[in-house]
Amino acid sequence: MRRRLPTIAISLGDPAGIGAEVTVKALVSRKVAGRARFVILGDRRVVDDALRIAHIRALPASASVVDFRNADPATIPRGRPSAAAGRASVAYIERGVRMCQRGDSDAIVTAPIHKKAIELAGFAWEGHTEMLRDFCRVKRTVLMLAGGPLRVAFVTSHVAIRKLAPLVTRERVLETIEIVARDVERLFGVRGPAIAVCGLNPHAGDEGRFGREDSTEIAPAVADARALGIDCTGPYPADTLFPKAASGGAYDAVIAIYHDQGTVPVKLLSFGHGINVTLGLPIVRTSVDHGTAFDIAGRGVADAGSMIAALSAALEFAARRKPRAARSTTSRRTTPGSAR
Repeated sequence: MRRRLPTIAISLGDPAGIGAEVTVKALVSRKVAGRARFVILGDRRVVDDALRIAHIRALPASASVVDFRNADPATIPRGRPSAAAGRASVAYIERGVRMCQRGDSDAIVTAPIHKKAIELAGFAWEGHTEMLRDFCRVKRTVLMLAGGPLRVAFVTSHVAIRKLAPLVTRERVLETIEIVARDVERLFGVRGPAIAVCGLNPHAGDEGRFGREDSTEIAPAVADARALGIDCTGPYPADTLFPKAASGGAYDAVIAIYHDQGTVPVKLLSFGHGINVTLGLPIVRTSVDHGTAFDIAGRGVADAGSMIAALSAALEFAARRKPRAARSTTSRRTTPGSAR
């Protein structure tokens, strides 16, 4: 009996960016081709334009396009945000989520969207993470970047520094730890993951000299998590925690408090080959670790490494979430897409 191939929905992201280009390049790569049935959600004209730009004759037989006819390359300016592109990219994501919810797809992989285009289209979401939270009707989602030896999740993501401290609460940090502990096991297959939590302030507050959030909010949340049986420690100064985590082995996941604290080390070690994973969802969602790259859109030079990694990870996560008679777990520190 032939094994049924999984189905992966791919939302093309902002049609003015490189999403379509990295998608078609990834689908013809040896690392991806033939591993699943791929359903591209976008405008067929954008896909055809990407094939031409990438000098690819046609999509592989395993890939098909759901044509929305909502992003004519002749009218949507390439390399610039627009309301039309923002509306189109949201429509693709929502369709992919609904496919996963209905069981028509095993995962959704998202090409990059542009936050300004989303805003111009009249939406208030800060990014994919918040959009997926609302489409799936869950209370909280957590952004995670994974690449090389690091898996890094975030207590906050797209927040201005001046607005950050009030968001770092004991409840929010604990909720993040719980979601990370559950989904690192559920998706990555690491049983009882060891989690380290960064501090907010320099030197994790240095006993209150540089701020009290580390001792009054983060440390109690870590203690709460340990009381729940989660292998969690911290808060640690980020500048010493990340070298230890990146050296291979001390931790299965790191929780950063804010965006640049965690994105810089991950992208320094694996930019262009990392993945973005949304934790806390009832569906599997992965994405690339980069943006729309408007500056190179249409030039045919975009690197598809991260999209290949995101597709590969989606297949691995979807397979692991399916019930199995005998379920094995991966060894610690194994990161899908580590060759991203």
